[in-house]
Order: sequence, then C-alpha cells, then structure tokens
Amino acid sequence: MSDRSAIAPFTMPRVRYFRLNEDVRAGCWYLGNPQDSQGHEVEDPYVFIILVATKLIRCIDEQASKVQFWDPKHAPRGKEGTYYAVDDMRIDTSKVGNAKVFRTEDWDIALIVSEDIKEALE
Repeated sequence: MSDRSAIAPFTMPRVRYFRLNEDVRAGCWYLGNPQDSQGHEVEDPYVFIILVATKLIRCIDEQASKVQFWDPKHAPRGKEGTYYAVDDMRIDTSKVGNAKVFRTEDWDIALIVSEDIKEALE
C-alpha cells in the first residue's frame, strides 16, 4: 500500500433549471381537462397536488445573466440597488442545494423548476 491514498475525484452531476412560463397568447391560457399518460381524461381532477412555490433562493448568477439594477436616483423607495430587470437568467447551481421548485430571491416573479420536473410537466 502506498503512502498516497487513492481517492476518486468527486464530480457533481450537472443539474439544469428552467423558468416556468405560462402561454398568455389569445386562446392559450386555458389548461384544459387533465389527462392521464394515455391521453384519457382523468375522472377526478382533484387528485392533483396544488403548487405554492414560496421558497426563495438567492441564486441568480449575475455575471452570466443580463441584470439591470434600479438607479438610486430613479428607484421607488426601498428598491434602490435591487433588480430592475433580469434577462437571460442563469442560476448558480452551487447555491440551490437539492431544491427542485423555487423562486429567485429579489426577483420572485420567476418560478424555477429542475429539469426532471420540467420533463414530467411536458
């Protein structure tokens, strides 16, 4: 046995996150009747759990995203230095932990879901 211990490098699996948006075009706002995986209408639609996403995580990668901040001269009271707009949002996954559904702190209009949740919804 050598003096050096053989430790395999630890790699974290790559996790992707997506912003969940609703389609607000005319005629597209109605979700329709729930269907099972075979496309048949579900008899009791009340079997579904309602999602209330209240977990806030400070995880926006400000360098990789296009972030604009409120100008102190023009900001509403209390908004000085906070996000004015966040475009092309990127998430710093090192700050998310094992969360699968959450909102971004200080920009809570974004509902973020993990890739496995996105695929299940599709």
